[in-house]
Order: sequence, then structure tokens, then C-alpha cells
Amino acid sequence: MQTTTAPTTVSTNVTPRTKLIRRLGRSAIVAAATSTTIAVAAVPALAAPTIDRWTPPARTHNADFVTTDVPWSDGVVTSAVIPAEQLPLSMVVESEVADRLGLDRIRQGIEGWNGIPGSRFGARVAGVVNTGARSAQNDGVHRVFVDGRCQGDELAWGYLNGIRAERRYGTNGSYTIDGDIGVCSRLLNSPDKTASTLRHELGHLLGLGHIDASCRIMSARHDSCESMTAGDHNAVRYLYSTLPRLAGPTRTETAARTVYATRPGANAVATVVLADGFGGSALPVAAAAYAGAIDAPLLLGDASCTSGSVGTELRRVARPGATVALVGAAVAGCSTDVRSQGYKPVVLGDVAAVADQLAAARRSDTLFVVRGPLGDGNLPDGLTAAAAAGRLGAPVLFTNGGQLASETTSFLNRHPLVRRAVIVGGEQAVPQSVVDELNRRGITSTRHGGQDRITTALAVADIPGAFAPRSAVAVAATDKWADAISGSAIGAARGWPVLLTPPHELDGRVAGFLAHRATGGYILGGHAAVSDAVHIGASAQVR
Repeated sequence: MQTTTAPTTVSTNVTPRTKLIRRLGRSAIVAAATSTTIAVAAVPALAAPTIDRWTPPARTHNADFVTTDVPWSDGVVTSAVIPAEQLPLSMVVESEVADRLGLDRIRQGIEGWNGIPGSRFGARVAGVVNTGARSAQNDGVHRVFVDGRCQGDELAWGYLNGIRAERRYGTNGSYTIDGDIGVCSRLLNSPDKTASTLRHELGHLLGLGHIDASCRIMSARHDSCESMTAGDHNAVRYLYSTLPRLAGPTRTETAARTVYATRPGANAVATVVLADGFGGSALPVAAAAYAGAIDAPLLLGDASCTSGSVGTELRRVARPGATVALVGAAVAGCSTDVRSQGYKPVVLGDVAAVADQLAAARRSDTLFVVRGPLGDGNLPDGLTAAAAAGRLGAPVLFTNGGQLASETTSFLNRHPLVRRAVIVGGEQAVPQSVVDELNRRGITSTRHGGQDRITTALAVADIPGAFAPRSAVAVAATDKWADAISGSAIGAARGWPVLLTPPHELDGRVAGFLAHRATGGYILGGHAAVSDAVHIGASAQVR
């Protein structure tokens, strides 16, 4: 992906030059320089900062793996991850190393982390060079060289020469890495240890620390029994997931990050939808279908209007003079604020107004109906319905107990051309009495639902014409609607279904769907919403 906006600060945090030393008997980490904060221009020969448009993984230390920390420019610490633009990681090999160890062994080590299901990581040997380097070079070139500073029983050093990380209003940010591997004479004289040693050192460069266990690639001690294990696979899935995580500390931040990740173009859209994110879930559900149907980004806000990340993302993504649809009473008062920034506000006060606007834009003869009442703060069926409805250009409206809500009946009175209703949810969610009421209006209904919200989401993914047989997906927790709603909007715009899973255990039905039909996508929500175990397990299914 390409950088589309200028950094918000001209300085970055540069980590200490770090030696990750592997010995025959033990390993150590030695800091070779102090941490400093300097201007970008003072870091020679590094490529321009790049952007990964997802939330960097949190640092972690568990029984399977340990991650390397990176301090961002705003003080937040996350795991070190090589940016997408630097993958596959290309490493050159100094000719002396190639001659002594053999390129086949070197490739086995450098490429040992490749091809793990659920991981985007890859590395390759780009070629052999003869520069005579005897120390790590902070020059933007990743190299394997004969290290002139080895001592005793050391096998190799891994160098993180220049990591710099810069954050943008708490969202994703810029990140570059420069890493080298120094080979010691002890390894040159023991070429049978080449593959495992280089695989270990590359593990440091891709973001892993030492683990206190034997017979593991990332163990501190070199063991003849070491091999790649399920824990190593989980580590690289965590850092380089095929389903990157989009999350923020609040629902407004999560929505902003979702827009940032999925809409990289700056000043590119003619309409932005800003919905009340705190007045119950019905309004954002209706807004998500509308935003997706007209291919507009969805932001969540409140009476603070365009302050914070909401305003930053609005100004980044909207073109001058763009329309900003204000959905809900809490944001209806933002018209003056929006107009002062050069945008055109349109107030859509309730779900009926949103449905009217969508009907005028798409003139669909179809309506999606999900369980209300409108004040319900947890409408799981609505999350998945919004993606399908928006994709088909149909509004989402609601029930009230065993009948259609008054907003729904008034909409139908104003739009007599509606002749089809898609009922989302089983009979416990939307009872037969609602279907009968629609039939009396001459509206034919089809039901897509199951015994729980998970099976209903899977049924919605199979609604004819909504989604392709194989596509990207958005995965959210069954009980975190605010995390998922921004994914519903992008799902509607891009043709991605929204799947739901329990927060701490990947549902087997969802795992089966991912394995057979998912080509990629995102996890929506933080670690409390969707646990690391679920994230890793879901990633492993996406090949």
C-alpha cells in the first residue's frame, strides 16, 4: 500500500541498535546504543516511512511465543511487525557466507517461516553480493554477512539496526525496519547448524523474542532437536495474520480505523455518513446499510461532532464540498461544525429518514426486516443484515415485538413499490405474525436465519446476489455490535459478509466457512472483543 497522507510529526522513535546473539550454549540480548528521538532526516539511507493500514498487534508473552516491542512516537508500545511493503523480506548474502555455508542451507533458514497457513509473512534470498561488509549496516539493505565482532561460542547475531515507528492520531501509522544477520566463524565451521540458526535469527527480525523452552526455534539455547512447532506457527499468524485486526480504545476510534484501513484514497469520497454511535444499535445498523449502498464510509460519533479521530478521518477521506449525512439526534446538531469545514450537512434524524434516503438513491423493491425494538442496544442480526442489505441497495428496518415497528409501517406507506421482504433471524427473533402482516400488504417474504446469531450470520452470507461464493470477510464478536458495525458498511460496499463468533472460542461453523470461502478480510474489535486465540484460529483457516 502507498502512503497517502503526510505524517503528523517529523520525528520518530529510533530503537537501540540491538544484537540478538545466539550461542551454542546460551543466547543474550545486548543493547549497543542508547535510545534517542531524532528527526527523520538524521537516519541515513533508510527508505521513506510506509504505512500498514491495520492496528499493530499488542505485545505479548505467553507459553507459545514472545514478541519484540516497538515504542511508537506517541508512547504506545506494540509488537514489531515488518510492513506489508517490505514483504517478502528480501535478504542479500555476502559471497563469503554463500561460499562457506552454501545457498541451499541459507535458503532453508531464510525461507523457513514461509508458507504457514494464516500468515502473510515471507522472506527470500535475493542474491549474492560482495561488499566485504563485516558489521551491520543501517542502509535499508537486509543482508547476511560474516561478523567480525563475534566472540567465543557465538553462532550468529541478529541486528535490528533501525526501527522507526510513527503513529497517526492513534491509528495504524508508519513503520520501517532495517535488519541484518551476522554469521560467526563458529557457524561457518559448523554448516549443519546453518538452517536452524538463520531461521532463529530471522525470527528476531520478524518480531519474535526468545522463549524459555527447549527444542524450539526461538529458544535461547541451540538444540539439535529444535524444529518449527504449532507455537511458532501461531506466533507468525499473530504478527502477520491473513485477517488483520482493526480495533481502537473506543467505538469511534474503531470506526475511524476501519475507514482508514479500507479506504486509502485521500480526499476521494463525495459522501461520508456520520452516525450516532451511542444511542442504541438500530441507527448505526440502518446507517451502515445506507453507507454501503452508496459506497460511503461510515464514522461513529456523538455531540462532539468532528473532534478527535472522527474529524481527522473525515478531513482525510472526504473531498472538498462533500456531503456529510448526520444520522441520529446526537449528531444532528453538528451541521454548523460540518459546514464550517467546507462540507454540506444533511440531517437524517431517525431510521425512517435513513431508509427514505436509501430508497431514493437505489429505488429497490426490497426491504430487510430484523428484530427491534429500535432502542435495543444489541441487535446482532442487524450487523450481518446491514452488509447484505446495503449490497443489494435495500434499507434495514425493524420490528417491535410481534409486529412491524411504526417507523417500518410508515416507510411502507410512503413506498408502495416495495414488494419483497428479507426476514433476518429465526422465528424467535422475527415471529410469523410479522410475516403475516407483510403478506397482508402484498409483500412476499423470505427468511434467512437460524437458531442463534451465528447461524443467522452464516445464512445471511448465502442470500442470493449479496456475496460471491468466495470473498473477503469481516469477523466480529457476537456481543460487540459497535466493533462490527463499521465492518458492515464496508462489507456492503465491497461485497464482504460479516460473520459472528464467541469472543473466546472460534465457532466450528465459522471456521468451516473461513476455510472454504474466505480469501482474507479483517477481525473487528480489540482483544477483549475477539481474543487472540480466536484471532489466530480464524487466521489459520484462511489459506
